[in-house]
Amino acid sequence: DYTPKTDIISKNGRKLSVKKSDGAQAMSGGMNETMATLMSYSHLLDEDTQKKIDSLFKDDNGNPIDWNGVNHERNKKLNDTIKDIFKNKEQNKAFIMAVLTESLTGAGKFGEDSDGTSNEMLTWSKDGKLIKDDIETYIYRTYEGLSEKNVTINHKSAGKTWTVMRMFLPKHNSSYKPLTDKEREDNKELFD
Repeated sequence: DYTPKTDIISKNGRKLSVKKSDGAQAMSGGMNETMATLMSYSHLLDEDTQKKIDSLFKDDNGNPIDWNGVNHERNKKLNDTIKDIFKNKEQNKAFIMAVLTESLTGAGKFGEDSDGTSNEMLTWSKDGKLIKDDIETYIYRTYEGLSEKNVTINHKSAGKTWTVMRMFLPKHNSSYKPLTDKEREDNKELFD
């Protein structure tokens, strides 16, 4: 799937991703995109969790597992593994931030300078209020509000059924408090 993360491009080069402030999804990709995203950043997990992720996407010979169709047992294992990662949010901060950043910007998939890569967030509330945040603030404040309840493995169907990982964004109704210089410095490695 090559759906860009940018919804609006301004004349001055701002590339905005637009989300509803109360219930948008950061990610709802098919299994190939989910597998690529999780495998790209699995090295940021502890060794045991990394092995769990690898075993879900690779067979004993290291070959990719075919995720076409629905395999409820495998889906449950993936769902349980992902929820465990999010339950241990602080321990897995680098991984979650990397997955969240990729889910919201598409920088790894499209490239940093691509028009498909967003660099600002624009959200709207139920009452029509527009909320603009710089991408780093939005990602970090979203991370703060995430829990295992925000991520799930389920299915999509459009002629055929396939497995999908969905990551729902926490609700917010005003601009996030901008990151402080200390927060930016303390988390510099997560934004580089």
